[in-house]
Amino acid sequence: MASVSAADTSLGTSIGAALGGGSLDRQAFLKLLVTQLRNQDPIEPQSNTEFLAQLAQFSQLEESQSLNQTLQAQTLMQQLTFGASLAGHQIRYVDANGADQTGMVDSVRVDSSGLLLRVNGGDVPLGKVFEILSSTPPPAGS
Repeated sequence: MASVSAADTSLGTSIGAALGGGSLDRQAFLKLLVTQLRNQDPIEPQSNTEFLAQLAQFSQLEESQSLNQTLQAQTLMQQLTFGASLAGHQIRYVDANGADQTGMVDSVRVDSSGLLLRVNGGDVPLGKVFEILSSTPPPAGS
């Protein structure tokens, strides 16, 4: 029985270390599963029910991760669509110095920080926009 406790502790430590990295991928899960199977008590092996439950939980985890990726892609497409609708429009935004600015959106792009609008020769994060004005610039001198 002592070897089972040691194996369980070792497995628990391995799981803790793997999860400490933020996620448990398929390769890490299979490695942990093989370790668990190698270290189980041959007199009292893990039941099929427990084994299948672990596989089902991992399958659910993978499906959740896939769903999360799909939602992220849809969110990005919604941002791009919204950003594209701003092209040619005047917007008001807060610049890097905290001052209110007005300018026309020339183009839209996405990078690792999110959606960026090209305005007055610079990039403006979508979160800095606080007003969308008409699509035609105001007359000179107004």
